[in-house]
Amino acid sequence: MANTTDSNGNYIFSGLKDGTAPFSNNSSGVGVSYNGDLDSRTMQISSNRSVAVGDTGASIFMSVSPSESDAVPSASSSNTGTGTISAVSMNDTSNPNNGSTYTINFAVSPTNSLLPTTPQPYTADLKIALSGQSVQISGAPGNGDKFTVAPASSGNNDIFATLDNLVAALKQPIGKSSSAQATLTNALSTASTKISNSYNNLLAAQTTVGGRSQEIQSQQSILSTSKTQNASDLANLTSIDLVSSTSSYELTQNSLQAPQMAFSQIQKISLFSYLDS
Repeated sequence: MANTTDSNGNYIFSGLKDGTAPFSNNSSGVGVSYNGDLDSRTMQISSNRSVAVGDTGASIFMSVSPSESDAVPSASSSNTGTGTISAVSMNDTSNPNNGSTYTINFAVSPTNSLLPTTPQPYTADLKIALSGQSVQISGAPGNGDKFTVAPASSGNNDIFATLDNLVAALKQPIGKSSSAQATLTNALSTASTKISNSYNNLLAAQTTVGGRSQEIQSQQSILSTSKTQNASDLANLTSIDLVSSTSSYELTQNSLQAPQMAFSQIQKISLFSYLDS
């Protein structure tokens, strides 16, 4: 789908490089590389207005909508405990620190260098406030385990990489290992949020396309009305019956000449002319 072409064989998501396939698989087997550019073709719909006729693959498949995205929770791949992180809850959308990245470190040893100056005791399932947001950690995190909450726009938003990582996580054997189960749970939590953000980005793009379509239809209506009016004006100027028009002109001229002649005669009459008669 991402490498779709139009009826002329041009790639619709490559921007101005419509002869180049926009996406190719990375050699690592995770995610893709974007080979198009970041400009979109435009179409002029009036003397002073142009609209984009498409969107780039980078903006559709590798971006998120800032206003429609949730912060992404994740667990370090080196975690050894059974701790799992929940989805991020938004409690105060106006908090300016919601755009910050937060790291939650766990240490079992009181001498662990990861501990802050005033460490907080861990209570499973207790909400951890992160400015205007909050998350919950469940299970038993191991010494040195780390969890992160980051703004959606700060990470890799390649939807193909998200799906590849999800597939890889689902393929990992779990058996009876609690830590392996926790790893899978954390991977699912991260993937779920990222997929939701990508979906919201797609909806935002659809809304934009709908707005462009309405604008084009409105301009078409204006042009159609103008065309009809111009045709009517042209018909009034060129579609004239010369015989009928000439006859009408002569009748009008005669009707005007008669009173003009009468007025001319009256103008010559004076009191002396009347006495002489």
